[in-house]
This record gives sequence, structure tokens and C-alpha cells, in this order.
Amino acid sequence: MHPKHCILFTKNLTHKYWFMKKFISFSLLLTFLVSGKPMFSQKAALLIPTGHSNNIGSLSFSPDDRYIFSSSNDGIKIWQASDYKLIKKMEDEFASAILPHPVDKNLVILVSSKEVRFFDINRFEIVKRIANDSIKMGDAVTSPDGRYLYVAGISKANKPSMLIWRLNLSDFSFEKVFEHFDASMYNVVCSNLSINSSGTELLVNDHNYNSYLIDGKQRKLIKTIS
Repeated sequence: MHPKHCILFTKNLTHKYWFMKKFISFSLLLTFLVSGKPMFSQKAALLIPTGHSNNIGSLSFSPDDRYIFSSSNDGIKIWQASDYKLIKKMEDEFASAILPHPVDKNLVILVSSKEVRFFDINRFEIVKRIANDSIKMGDAVTSPDGRYLYVAGISKANKPSMLIWRLNLSDFSFEKVFEHFDASMYNVVCSNLSINSSGTELLVNDHNYNSYLIDGKQRKLIKTIS
């Protein structure tokens, strides 16, 4: 073969190999994006917790940062934070809010529509349940001083109202902080609750695109933002 032809043949072959390499790389990338798994998964690493069959509604680290708690309609799952390994499933439990206990570093607070539960990360089980028959609870937040857990929700009674209760984390007693009547509150969940750094004002919003600024000490509505 003429030397010039050899050079052209080598260039064509190199170009073909380059194209095949790019094609294979693209195919592997596409397979990963579609399936969520690499084609060759012997050394695949789990980057984020997965495994719920629906949207994750709440999640939080444990107080010691060793575990990650996540909740969806299919239950609560607990992951090891060091390698994201799933280590516990609680399929009959649900939490609209998950918070590390502000004082006791062994407890994680799980808030559902019906009750507040305390999960002990040493015993790895729920050790206390506190129900509130007056409110369908949504989001929750702890006070800056760590004394109270505030929960927001709607009334279980036959009246349209938004409620905020607080749970004393020392004696586990519930106390109603605020109630706001609104005809549009039926079947509405209070989705987000926040408290300022001094613990004097609360901010809550509902699924009707309304937000409420509340004076926690005077227990009255300061302003409605809609």
C-alpha cells in the first residue's frame, strides 16, 4: 500500500475509534440518566437517599448527625449518614415534620396529622406518643430556647379554622396559642411554620396561598399576607 494511503487509512481508523468512544460514552450516560443506574454497577455509589415511592414530604438529620430521617406516603425511612445505607423502615408511620430534639440529643421529633412522636436513636424505636384531638397537625418548629414545640394545622371540629398549638417539651402538655377562623380552611393544610429568633412571632402559610404573621406572646394575628 502506498505510504500516503496508509496515512489516510490510519487517520480514518483513528476517527472511527474516536467516534465509537464518544458514542459509547454517550450511551452509558443516557442509560444512567434514564434508569438511575450505571450500566456497570459493581462499584456504584449511592449519592443521595432513594427508595420512596412518592414525594418526600419531610426529612432531617438526627441530633448527632449520624442518621437521616425521611418521610413520604409509604412511611418513614432512616438512613445511615456515613454511607446512605437504609437501616430502618417504618411503613405504618408518616411525618409532616421531622425535627431534631433541641435539648435531648438522643431524640428525633416526628409530627404527623394525629400525634407527636419521639424516636430514640439509641433504642431505635418510638418511645413516646402524644395525641392532640383538637388539631390536624401540619408543620412544626421548636422555639429558640428549646422549651416548646409549635405545631400548625387546622381544626378537627366542624368549623373552618387554622390553629397553632405548642407542646411543652418538659411536661408534654399541649396549649393552644392561636386560632383563626376562615371559611376557606376546610381541607387545607398549614404547610410551613417558622418562628423568629426571639420566639415572639410566628409565620405560617396554608395551601390557599395565604400567610399569617402572628404575635406569639399576645396570641393575636398581626397581619395576613395573601
